[in-house]
Amino acid sequence: MPEWLQQAISSFVGAGMGTTAVGWYIKTRIEAGVRERHMRLEADLQSQLEESKSKLARFAVEHQVKFSHLHTQRAEVVAQGYMVLRHLYDATRSYTSPAGEIEGNAREHLRIAVLQALEAAEDYLLPRLIYLPEKSAENTKSFLSLMNRNAGKFRVTVDTSADIPKIAAWQAVWNEVSKDGEQLLNELANDYREVLDVC
Repeated sequence: MPEWLQQAISSFVGAGMGTTAVGWYIKTRIEAGVRERHMRLEADLQSQLEESKSKLARFAVEHQVKFSHLHTQRAEVVAQGYMVLRHLYDATRSYTSPAGEIEGNAREHLRIAVLQALEAAEDYLLPRLIYLPEKSAENTKSFLSLMNRNAGKFRVTVDTSADIPKIAAWQAVWNEVSKDGEQLLNELANDYREVLDVC
């Protein structure tokens, strides 16, 4: 026990207040220790709270950056995807069009253009369908299938036919490509606008 404390106790004891003074002193020291511990714990808690807020803010920024990057990727897929689909549609329409005379091997060049456009569209879009909502992905696959099916049907029933081209088959292909294809392409344009929140 410190010397000053012994002197204080002896002076109180001499006055008859020894037990009360010791009790008061012990109580004061305990309260001071509790207050000090409470303040230290409160400071630690405040520090942890600030650190948690900081981590949460960093996480929110990282999430925003990732989402922004994903939206940019989606926008690129939609823009490029629509471009390759539109090119495929135009190539298929040119190939299957009943308008005008096609001389020499021009029809063969149109058929090759359709095959190249179909390959480009499938190569670009099929691995990237994950960026599109399910409905848009299904419509994209339906459009690719429609163009592929009708280009093939046209080649078999009209283009390579030894006889005079089958006008009914030609008309059926043309109707599917020009009407159904245009309608599906417009639906895809609307789907893609929704993906980009452009409506």
